[in-house]
Amino acid sequence: MRRAHAVGFALAASVTLPVLACKEAHACSVAGPGPTTAIPRSGATNVPTVVDVVVIEPPRASLSLQGGGKSIPLTPWISLGRGVDSETRAQGEVVRFRPARELEGATEYVVIATQPGAPAAVAPIELTRFTTAAGYGKPAGTAPKVDALSLTRVRYPVPLPRCIWDEYVGFASFRWTHGTFPDTPPDSVVHVLSLRAKNGTHGESFVWIGSKPFGGSTWTGEASGPWPWAPYLDPAREYCLAVGAQSYGEAVLDTSSDPVCAAVAQVSAPGAPPVAEKSAEAGCAVRAAAGRAPTLLIVAVVAWVASLRRRWS
Repeated sequence: MRRAHAVGFALAASVTLPVLACKEAHACSVAGPGPTTAIPRSGATNVPTVVDVVVIEPPRASLSLQGGGKSIPLTPWISLGRGVDSETRAQGEVVRFRPARELEGATEYVVIATQPGAPAAVAPIELTRFTTAAGYGKPAGTAPKVDALSLTRVRYPVPLPRCIWDEYVGFASFRWTHGTFPDTPPDSVVHVLSLRAKNGTHGESFVWIGSKPFGGSTWTGEASGPWPWAPYLDPAREYCLAVGAQSYGEAVLDTSSDPVCAAVAQVSAPGAPPVAEKSAEAGCAVRAAAGRAPTLLIVAVVAWVASLRRRWS
C-alpha cells in the first residue's frame, strides 16, 4: 500500500511540478521604497469625523491615533495591495485602517508610529496631522473613466537583459480620468486599478494615489525598466481594466469605472526567438510534457521492479 501511494505521489509530482515552474513575468521593482506617507495628508482640514486612514509602506511599528488629549483605538489594517503615492513617490504596500469610533469635530489628530521596545531616546514618528470638520456627510463622487487599454506580452532573449527577471514580461498601457469626491482633495483620492481576464478568475491590481497621471507601461522596443506595474498576461485571453476610486470619508460610497477590454499582442525583443502561436498555458503544458518524459520513465521502471519483487517474494 505504501509503495502504491509512493508511486502515485511520484506520478502526481511529475505532472504538477513542471507546470508550477512556469511562473509569472516580473520586471525589476521601482528603485527605493520612498518615504512612508499617510492620508489624510499633513495639514488637511475639514476631514470628515468618520474617516479612513491610508498608510503607504507602513513602518514595522505600532500605529496610534491621538487627538483631543485621547488615544483613539484603531481597527486592524486592511491591505489594498501594492502601489505608489503619486505625490511623494512613496511605493510599497498600501494599507487602510479606521478609528474604532467617530472622531470629535473641529479637533486636531495625529497618526504616530512607535517602534515596540525602542529606547526612550528614539522618538516616535509622526506620519500625518489633520483637523476634522464639524461632522461628516455622504456626498456622491464622480467615478473614474477608462478611455483606452493596450496590452503587450514581450519575449526577451536569454540570457536576460538588465532589469528583466523572466523571459516574458507583460506591458499594460491605458488612458483614464481620475475619480473625484467633494470631501477629499484630488491628491488624496485612492485609485485601485484591476486588470482581470475577461473569461476567467485570474487578475491583478495596482494602487495609485493622488491626482498625477499614470498610464501604465509601454513597450518601447528595448529593455528600459524598471516599471511600476508589469502584470502577467496570457496571450490567448482578453483582459479588462476597471478603476475604482475611494474617498477618505468612510461614509462615502466608492465609485468604479466601466471595464474596458483588449486582446494581448505578442512581440519579441531584439535577439529573442519569435513568439509562439500557442497560449502561455499551452506553452507551459508543452514544456512540462517534455520535462516529464524522463520522470515518467523512471516511475514506470520503479513500478515494474516493485511488481517483480512482489512476484518473487
